[in-house]
Amino acid sequence: MKASGVLFVLVAIALFGCSTKGVYCGGNNEPEPIIRIILEDYDKSVDAPPTLITVGSAKQQYPFEMFRQGIEGTAAIEGTVDSNGRFNFVAGVEATDTMFLKAAERGGRQWRFIPAKRAGLPVACAIKCNVQFSLDGK
Repeated sequence: MKASGVLFVLVAIALFGCSTKGVYCGGNNEPEPIIRIILEDYDKSVDAPPTLITVGSAKQQYPFEMFRQGIEGTAAIEGTVDSNGRFNFVAGVEATDTMFLKAAERGGRQWRFIPAKRAGLPVACAIKCNVQFSLDGK
């Protein structure tokens, strides 16, 4: 009888999600993580700067411990957008917490850009981004 009770709880969690004081685990009452990437600076020798087109999943990129505690923050990072539109991390500039810096570094692997252009051709371009981690769009 105990085993079937445990199975029911696991099935209920799988079907309906769960809520554990701010820990995202699929429930509808949880805050939604928001990640904004702002292009702060870029190599001005290009005719057109790179344009961000996708960032990946905010739920996967937001630092779990910070999310659990309801902490928001920022990270500034530098890198290069190659001629294929992939971001290559170079350095962390600053962050409100090292967890946000590490998350921005990891998240950058998922970012995709329309590459910078010079004379109409895609080229690599150095950029600096400010990454904002917030909850519920605050």
